[in-house]
Amino acid sequence: MTAVKRILRYLIGTSKLYLWYPMECHFDLIGYFDADYAGCSVDRKSTSGIATFVGPCIITWGSKKQNSVAL
Repeated sequence: MTAVKRILRYLIGTSKLYLWYPMECHFDLIGYFDADYAGCSVDRKSTSGIATFVGPCIITWGSKKQNSVAL
């Protein structure tokens, strides 16, 4: 029940948020991915990042320090 309440609070709090796409916008799906191989000088782990766009609008993004060491 707690999860349902949390979801409802989220939906109410974000009801006025939306993505806007101009009429002349091309709906090309583009994804970018990059990594800094062994970028952390302490443990030699890499950090990876991703960004996904529909036209000029970003729809997902993120970064993560990898669990294993780059060779």
